[in-house]
Order: sequence, then C-alpha cells, then structure tokens
Amino acid sequence: MTTDSLQSPVEIADAEQLEAVQAEVAKRLQSRVHEFHLLTRDNGLVLKGRAHSYHVKQLAQSLVQEFLHMPIVANEMRVWSSFPRSVE
Repeated sequence: MTTDSLQSPVEIADAEQLEAVQAEVAKRLQSRVHEFHLLTRDNGLVLKGRAHSYHVKQLAQSLVQEFLHMPIVANEMRVWSSFPRSVE
C-alpha cells in the first residue's frame, strides 16, 4: 500500500492498512515516536507506543484520524522524555 492510498478514508482497516498507517506515522514523526503500532478493539483503534511529549502523542492521534475513518477508542501511548526530572 502506498501513501497515496492513505489519503482516502476507509471504513474498516485491515492489517495491511494498519501497517501502512503505522509506517507513515513513524516516518512523519521520525525519532519522536518509538514502537508505534495500532490495534483494533471494540470496532475502533487503540494507539500503542512511546511518544517524546504529549504534543507528539496528540500528533500521532491526529495523523491516524486523518488516514483512517475509524474511531479511536484509546490512546495508550506512553509519554517519556530523555531528560530526567528532578524530585524536590
């Protein structure tokens, strides 16, 4: 599946479409997401993986919504930072 075919919304995503969207999101967000993947659950999508920030987590969700016409039932991406937080 090419990225051109991602432009039109789909009703039900099959495994090939999910893989194509996963690859496109990872490509667009580059090193800001890791282990990104999509699961189907309850006639919707669940986002999994790690994001550099809450903004990147939202960007990933927006990209998925742009490509797939399926509800997102959960965004379970973990937010992590390479900078340690000080505990005071």
